Amino acid sequence: MSTVVESTATTPKVVALEITGACQLQCTQCFAESGPHGTHGAMTADDWRRVISDAASLGVREVQLIGGEPTMHPAWAELVDHALCLGIGVEVYSNLFHIKPGWWSALAREGVKLATSYYSDRAEEHDAITTGRGATSGPGPTSPRPYGAVSRCASASCPSCGGNAWPRRAGNWKHSA
Repeated sequence: MSTVVESTATTPKVVALEITGACQLQCTQCFAESGPHGTHGAMTADDWRRVISDAASLGVREVQLIGGEPTMHPAWAELVDHALCLGIGVEVYSNLFHIKPGWWSALAREGVKLATSYYSDRAEEHDAITTGRGATSGPGPTSPRPYGAVSRCASASCPSCGGNAWPRRAGNWKHSA
């Protein structure tokens, strides 16, 4: 006698990977309780690469790098590269508080989406939520801020949209390269 078991499980299209608990901000609503004292956890970059490889072998179409602030993980760009090499799209969900100039090329690659959140077009409200003074203005010209006193990404130097992105829904920006 044999038993046939049919699985009703489906492969998720997107898998969110919380690669770090480190973040420059301490947003009051943060589900991950991330902040400046957060760590990258017990998983190494090799562990994350294995997770991405496993996801690809299961048919996952996209991985979302989240945290904390995913760009604070020392291997975030390598993880993006690994996923792309496996044919998986990547969404990097960043607060954009400090994007180094050299990182824009990784974020602008084909197959990479950049997502962020904003909480108010008034600096004092946004800063109260993120508990980061000046979070709406960023540390300087190397970090275009697609929120603050504007209603769309207004940075002509933004490699993803050239300043032409509009929020997909209130509070969230989606850039596709």
